[in-house]
Amino acid sequence: SISLSVFAQMITFLSIGAMADYGDLRKRMLTWFTVGGAVSCMLMVFVNHSLFWLGCVLMTTSNVCYGMTQVLYYAYLPVLLESIPSTVDHSDDTETKGCSV
Repeated sequence: SISLSVFAQMITFLSIGAMADYGDLRKRMLTWFTVGGAVSCMLMVFVNHSLFWLGCVLMTTSNVCYGMTQVLYYAYLPVLLESIPSTVDHSDDTETKGCSV
């Protein structure tokens, strides 16, 4: 179940990650994946011995949703950094000087 969820994460990250970086759906996707992960974790209460397959599905879903929330969270970093003037202003020449002082 863990390896299946990691494979599903790989597919999901590659297909939806680009939409998170360049699309306008960033906030909506973050909300949906957060809610999906929370609901799949809450539904784990109903898993018992006869419903072990449900536990595998819910664990895979919650793992993929958690990973996607991290990807979508990191997609906000460039937007947040643009609003901080000290990160946009490149007036100091530290990059051109390199490591020499």
